[in-house]
Amino acid sequence: MFFCTEDEKISILMNTRIFSEVPVDHLGDIASRLKSVYLKPGENLFEEGEEGSVMYIVYQGLVQVHVGEREFNCLGPGEAFGEMAAIDHQVRSASVTAVEETSLLSLERSDLYDVMEKDPNIVKAIIHVLSENVRTGLKDMTRDFLYIQQVHQITSVARAIEMGDYEAGSLDEVAQREDELGQLARVFQDMVREVYAREKRLKQQVQELRIELDESRQQEQVEEITGTEYFQRLRKEAGDLRKIVGDMDSAVDKF
Repeated sequence: MFFCTEDEKISILMNTRIFSEVPVDHLGDIASRLKSVYLKPGENLFEEGEEGSVMYIVYQGLVQVHVGEREFNCLGPGEAFGEMAAIDHQVRSASVTAVEETSLLSLERSDLYDVMEKDPNIVKAIIHVLSENVRTGLKDMTRDFLYIQQVHQITSVARAIEMGDYEAGSLDEVAQREDELGQLARVFQDMVREVYAREKRLKQQVQELRIELDESRQQEQVEEITGTEYFQRLRKEAGDLRKIVGDMDSAVDKF
């Protein structure tokens, strides 16, 4: 356990997002209801799927929010968690474990309801902060959805290249991102351009080779034809015919 004065509790409440808009003169009532919780390094506070009715604020130390071995977040002094379970009857969506020696302040659902019933201003302040959290969450979801779409876009382009049906510029939008996905898209574009350039050069070389082969075949065919006895006989006969025609032309001139 640890000791925390009322003034210290009020100070940390003022700097905790969910209570940041609660009037200062109302924070004393909330502070008086906070209880101290101490965790050793590696100690588990609660597990995913457990029923929850308490919210927590980190006073000192660090906790890890995780599902199994997958870490979602680490929370330090002034950060709150479990507030949704304190407001509504929900099971815990993740586990929380202390990373180091950690001191927490806890608030039971019954105490939170009590102060909210006493002063509507507290309700308005908490609802406003939670609404902002929801809007931020929706923005994050939209961003994540777009990210997944653009990852799918890259894989679709990879399949299109495999089928020989790639359209230039199909990754331009993704390549404008400044994160790792944008860098991947730019590298992918460079790679595709190089592959297509090599393919174009290869096609040109193949075409030139075909022309050379055709010319070589034609020459071989000519040599095969001119080398036959029949062709040689025809050539001799053509020569004899030209000589006869020449003699006739000479005779006509003399006449």
